[in-house]
Amino acid sequence: MSPAARATERDIEGFLTRTKDPTIREHVLRRYLRILAGAPEPGYQYLVDRIEHELARLDPSPAASANS
Repeated sequence: MSPAARATERDIEGFLTRTKDPTIREHVLRRYLRILAGAPEPGYQYLVDRIEHELARLDPSPAASANS
């Protein structure tokens, strides 16, 4: 993973540690997802997978996974 991808990972982890409101977490994670989804580096794909996992955990309904 590149230094930039690692910095992004630390940023996301820090955000998740500081923010407990599920609505805010979902909103910000979806924004990260839109930004990182097109990134060519494999390290970013790993982050996309982790974000999708966290979003599924926040809203485990089948409709939520269809929106991702």
